[in-house]
Amino acid sequence: AKLRMETRAEIKRLHQSLGKTMIYVTHDQIEAMTLATRIAVMNAGRIEQLGTPEEVYRRPASLFVAGFVGSPGMNLIPGRVLGGAFHPAGDAGPLPLPPGCTVAEGRDLIFGIRPENLSLATSDTPGAVGAMIEVVELTGPEQLVHLRMGPHRLLASLPPTSRLTAGTVCHISIDPTAAVFFDATTGLNIG
Repeated sequence: AKLRMETRAEIKRLHQSLGKTMIYVTHDQIEAMTLATRIAVMNAGRIEQLGTPEEVYRRPASLFVAGFVGSPGMNLIPGRVLGGAFHPAGDAGPLPLPPGCTVAEGRDLIFGIRPENLSLATSDTPGAVGAMIEVVELTGPEQLVHLRMGPHRLLASLPPTSRLTAGTVCHISIDPTAAVFFDATTGLNIG
């Protein structure tokens, strides 16, 4: 692992010093994100998305890209828009829509949100939803918290100082400005 990190840094230094276009092919999305100025994410021989690492990470063009790029991956929740909020399928509380969102009422969607865009909240925080803590993993710089919200499993990346215990209920707040919506039928980002 240390050698791979050093090799990535050396390739990046070479690219910067030569100032030349380079093509690097990898199945390792961490290598792609750290080395690239532009990424082409391919699926079954065709390009799913072409963009900067930030564009591909923040606004994936499809469910395939959303599931492939990011470690841990994007949380994906099926549901529909009703009454100005996103209602996850099953028994889970409504989630706020991003400001200025123009998604059609009643449309079936997949709501995507990155683990770092979930945060701890209190029960009276506007838009907060209750979730059961299933597993807490301390990685050093973060805690990966496996949550169950109704029938849906979510992963949150939280500060390592958060005091959480498996088997207890917490409240989480989801940053609606970081939400991504995908068409439930086509799997494409609807913008």
